[in-house]
Amino acid sequence: TILPGQVQHPGQCSVEPYEFSATDPCNNVVTAGARFIITDSTPPVMTPAQDVTVECSGTPTTFPRDDPRFLDWLRRQGGATANDACAGFIPVPPEIPQLGNVSDFGWQVPVIVGTIMPAEFAPWVMNGPMGLCGTDSVTDKCVTVTFTVRDNCGNDGSVNGGSGGPTTTVGTTAKFVVVDRSPPTLQILEITTDVCIESHPSQNKAIRWANCQDNVPGPAAPGPAPAPCPFLGPLAVL
Repeated sequence: TILPGQVQHPGQCSVEPYEFSATDPCNNVVTAGARFIITDSTPPVMTPAQDVTVECSGTPTTFPRDDPRFLDWLRRQGGATANDACAGFIPVPPEIPQLGNVSDFGWQVPVIVGTIMPAEFAPWVMNGPMGLCGTDSVTDKCVTVTFTVRDNCGNDGSVNGGSGGPTTTVGTTAKFVVVDRSPPTLQILEITTDVCIESHPSQNKAIRWANCQDNVPGPAAPGPAPAPCPFLGPLAVL
């Protein structure tokens, strides 16, 4: 007889209590209990997460969560995969795991390396003389994230663990790097004017012409009418 309410994760990591009984011809009954325990000490085997480098989007951002490309990378667990000896393939959830599920089965909250801070809430790290981003420009920004998966028995996955192998580092770590390798774009604007100004000696003053044909109303002066202001073509402003 299996005692009710005490079976945990059947077939994976479970403790199943049983009760055995025997009755003799005089209806004397003796009982004894025992547990059938299934253990799982093998962590899930992970494939490494992949570093990603993207060009800056043109919109200044202080936090990685402001870049949808970074959030998509987090949602995909950096491209890592996981297989468990008992549970098999562990699928990536449709949304980024949030704090609060750290004891649950499956993918855990992606965190900044060396902290428990969720990756999307951390600021960018600017590259410097020590090459924090692993690139060659002091203008580059990056964030380094650890991705972790957990099986039903609380074993955290690793890249070099699983199948009884040694576990040296829990999870897999990768970098998301934002670089600026595109030069500025110089845009030349063409401005065409239909108003010109010339100095006419007979009127001893500057005359403003509209459409290079008609004199703007003003005081008349003796002498022949001035010739139309020549059209000089479009003006380029840099």
